[in-house]
Amino acid sequence: MNKFKFDQQTEELLYKKSIPNILHDGAQFEDIPITLLQTQEIVNNSPINGIKPDDVVTVHNMHMGAKYVLEHYKDFDFENLKELHAYTGADDTVNAGQLRKGVGAVQTTRGEFTPDRVYEQLAQENFENLLNDPQLDGDTKAAKVFSSLSRAQLFNDTNKRTAVLAANIPLLREGAGVFYIPEPAMENTLQLMSDYYWNNDDRLLVAVLKDVAINDYDGKTFYDPKHDYYEYADEYKKHINLFKGLNAKGILGKEKVQELTRPPYFPEQSGPEIKR
Repeated sequence: MNKFKFDQQTEELLYKKSIPNILHDGAQFEDIPITLLQTQEIVNNSPINGIKPDDVVTVHNMHMGAKYVLEHYKDFDFENLKELHAYTGADDTVNAGQLRKGVGAVQTTRGEFTPDRVYEQLAQENFENLLNDPQLDGDTKAAKVFSSLSRAQLFNDTNKRTAVLAANIPLLREGAGVFYIPEPAMENTLQLMSDYYWNNDDRLLVAVLKDVAINDYDGKTFYDPKHDYYEYADEYKKHINLFKGLNAKGILGKEKVQELTRPPYFPEQSGPEIKR
């Protein structure tokens, strides 16, 4: 079940107001030394000092991608995903908008990870089936879209920036909030992503993302009426800082983390009878 349920107008307003937070995620993925306030100034097209021109262009291109998501989320498909990457990776990625053909490699906290080869038909089926799966709520879709696109590395570069934008599509469709990783949660989230790249088990990462990355907060205002009181802002910060200090156990609990990190159980299946 989704954490939030907003009407379309409120949901789109929340997304638009949260764009600086989403773009700041992209900057952190690239280790760009920029503050949330400076990101907001780029969004507002205000003069800005102390930021490299190339970094300003990177954030600006991601802003164009954020606008593209808002314009196309209702009927978003795999071709739109490639268009989104063309915006987000413009001037920053070889063959922006085109799928990766080479081997590719990702630097993680556990070393260099080599993603699977990209087969367009399979990639399209995986993305569109996930985005349109009637068995999954919007929160789960958002977490899985971000996780799977980040790991698949469909493009030569700019994959996580594209993924964090694409993760907002199911939330926009269902009025279910906005997806971005709060700055205090970024370091531990990257560690969980690294683990997921290597073990291909998204259960813990998805559970954490559903908890910390799906928000009703645009950086100034909480949109859920249940959160519209002064003390909630402190409760929210404490919750995020629990994750920062204790990792997943701080927000999910020790038993839940153990459950989500046990080897998946696959019931034994009897094969065909063999006659001697």
